[in-house]
Amino acid sequence: MLLEKAPELGGTARKAAFWYWVPNNEPMRAAGIADLEDGFLRYVARLSRPTRYDPDSPTLGVSEHEYAMYKAIYESASPAAELLNARGALPYRHVPDACDYWSEIPEDAAPRGRVLIHRDAAESMSGGGLHSITSMAAAATRDGADIRVSHRVQRAVVDGRRVVGVEATNPDGARCGSGPARRSSSLRADSPTIPICAATS
Repeated sequence: MLLEKAPELGGTARKAAFWYWVPNNEPMRAAGIADLEDGFLRYVARLSRPTRYDPDSPTLGVSEHEYAMYKAIYESASPAAELLNARGALPYRHVPDACDYWSEIPEDAAPRGRVLIHRDAAESMSGGGLHSITSMAAAATRDGADIRVSHRVQRAVVDGRRVVGVEATNPDGARCGSGPARRSSSLRADSPTIPICAATS
């Protein structure tokens, strides 16, 4: 379940170009544009931690945790983009001439080719956000997600160190909840006709 406090999904992303940066993406590989992991890691490490960047360090001067996150982006971003495209959630087109920010630094071994945008965005890239929000919401609904707008999450329900549900208010201001929150007597009294407003995992 997805709860959105606004009356429509997307927020300011609806107004954005919504292009996304995917290293070593499928169109790059098909076009023979090299985007090797080592170059990608050096580029993001230098930009993310410029004062700590060390090209001779095994982790390029960043923590092992950060280094692992950079590697995870390189390894999973393109498969994720392909999955979203195949599911119809985020159909894309490649923007081969879009440059990276700071493409002039020597660590950027692939300064062009990492940008994807929604297939239906204008040539100027405008409209990408609205198309992306629309197609992702449609795919989520098709696949069984329950999307509710004008539902404001008020607090997380915690059991020890685990979040087990939420309490939220619906468009009428009535409280609703899931997990232990749903079972509380005060919550049942306040919202007898709204059985659940958020799913638990």
